[in-house]
Amino acid sequence: MEWQIFLESIRSEIWEDHFRALDENTRTRTEWLNTIKKVSAANKRESLQILN
Repeated sequence: MEWQIFLESIRSEIWEDHFRALDENTRTRTEWLNTIKKVSAANKRESLQILN
């Protein structure tokens, strides 16, 4: 358990590049998911207004 606490405190220093890339990927994925939700909501039948 002590080694896990130690690792938590220094892991970003040891694997800085890895965690930076992981953070960027996570941010990109979150943006994509939010965009998909917005598009999905906009495309729902009740949201679409078709001119008659």
